[in-house]
Amino acid sequence: MSTQVTTTDTYTVALDGEVDDAAWDAFLQGVPGGHYTQSSAWGRYKATSDWRAARAVVLERGEVVAGTQLLVRPLPVLGAVGLVHHGPVVAPGAEAAAPLALTALQRLCRRERVRYVELQASEGAAVPEALLHAQGFRTNDRAGSPGATARVDLRPQPEEILARMRRSTRANVRRGLARGLTARLGGDGDLAAVLELYAQAARRKDFVTMARSRYEALWDALGRRAGLAQLFLVETEGELVSAQLGVRFGDGFYSHLMAWSGRHAERKPNELLDWTAMTWARANGCRFYDFEGITATEPGPLEPEAVHADCYVSDYKLGYGAVVVPLPGHYEQAPNPLLRWGLQTALPKVQGRPAVQRLERYVASTVSGRRRDGNLLRDEGPDAAPA
Repeated sequence: MSTQVTTTDTYTVALDGEVDDAAWDAFLQGVPGGHYTQSSAWGRYKATSDWRAARAVVLERGEVVAGTQLLVRPLPVLGAVGLVHHGPVVAPGAEAAAPLALTALQRLCRRERVRYVELQASEGAAVPEALLHAQGFRTNDRAGSPGATARVDLRPQPEEILARMRRSTRANVRRGLARGLTARLGGDGDLAAVLELYAQAARRKDFVTMARSRYEALWDALGRRAGLAQLFLVETEGELVSAQLGVRFGDGFYSHLMAWSGRHAERKPNELLDWTAMTWARANGCRFYDFEGITATEPGPLEPEAVHADCYVSDYKLGYGAVVVPLPGHYEQAPNPLLRWGLQTALPKVQGRPAVQRLERYVASTVSGRRRDGNLLRDEGPDAAPA
């Protein structure tokens, strides 16, 4: 289904169809704030779990200058829910297209019978918060994803990157290089072993994972088909010790999933793993390495007060000389008047009650794809990795 409407002398708004996947992905790869969760590959991945990607774009002389990929999941009888990761995205110099991008997104929601949409804005203030509020979006403080991430600048030479690390982290990287561990790139033939290692880590550290088929679908969509994902492995004498699945997109590399066997800690396999991924990302044109989440209270350079003292994993990430980067906020909109009243008036009065908390956990698991499977597990979030 496609709808195209000329809205001004400068811009044209199109819903689906008018812009193919290649043009959309090229736009995302080339603009600040473009993120892999807005890509066509991510849409194909989410399609394996009952989400469908729909797209609203703003064109200037036939070129994409703004747009949003909306994930839609049908609900029985009620219509559908919508989810926007890191959008809308607006090209530099096309800020006037931002209101049109939001209007197009709302038209798309109406067409798809979306009763509730959750949106995490893109980076770079492409769509100002005041504009989101003006078009009916409310700040959503219930979102469970982290409010900040940690990034390492990959533009300097490797020796300078090492020099910016905490002394102990730098020593651990060199220890990993010197103690008989082998780091290499992985491929299709390694996926099963990596996923088994991740499942073992989940059982040992007690955090929630998705079903194995979901990770296989992720690798198929982003790795095998799109060439965006890459596996990294650290081994000793044929034993897999730690592994990572990372995503290269635009000028960034995102450490999406990490697992460690819990063995050979004295040889520092995780530090070698991250360093291997960093050097590979830098060699492939990435300007930053993103740990995808951190438990932090303040943005900016490494400062002790910026990190919760009891969060070992966040402290581990900052040891690489990373800076804390605040992530855009979460927003929500309920076009349905009754549901909007419930969110704005009724929910604040009952929030915190056990039944409401169970419902919120159910909604969160539906969105994330994480399910309780066998053991009663706790979602450790993006920090669930290199302890």
